[in-house]
Amino acid sequence: MKKESFKPHLPNYDYTFSDIKIKRGNKKIVLTILNEEKRKIANYKLTIRETDENFFPFFQLTGAVEPFQIMNIEAPSNFIVLKSKGLNISRNLLVYKLKSTEDINVLIEIP
Repeated sequence: MKKESFKPHLPNYDYTFSDIKIKRGNKKIVLTILNEEKRKIANYKLTIRETDENFFPFFQLTGAVEPFQIMNIEAPSNFIVLKSKGLNISRNLLVYKLKSTEDINVLIEIP
């Protein structure tokens, strides 16, 4: 009997965030994805709003930074992404716009 472990082969991509800039009253930041040779392979311009908590992982899971949803990207500060426009690794244009947010209260009872 042969036993093998399953490990997905993930490319060794890296990322950088630019400094936050203010343009026309909106805060903007650029997320750049780099390949193993440190060449730019994808670029996303994000319009953000700074928040008390980090909402970047929710944006990342939408697929708006496809195919990099599975990367462990750590945002440089706490913010929510309001809009995004960029080119993915296949040079396809991806556009994202947050339509609304709602405050919710969650109550969990632990017996």
